[in-house]
Amino acid sequence: MGHDAAGDRQRLRSRAFVVAFRTWGGVGVDGVVGDQTWAVSLHATSATLESAVGLTWVIV
Repeated sequence: MGHDAAGDRQRLRSRAFVVAFRTWGGVGVDGVVGDQTWAVSLHATSATLESAVGLTWVIV
């Protein structure tokens, strides 16, 4: 397989977005989209990222 330069750029942009969002949200910056990221308040909308994108969790 060859090197995927476009994929590398996308991964770097995605990580940069996550870091910027976590910084804006005031949570630790680790570049990982985990529980803390989903719980960041979207101040203007009185929502969290999780509720804004419509995620729901079902515990079975």
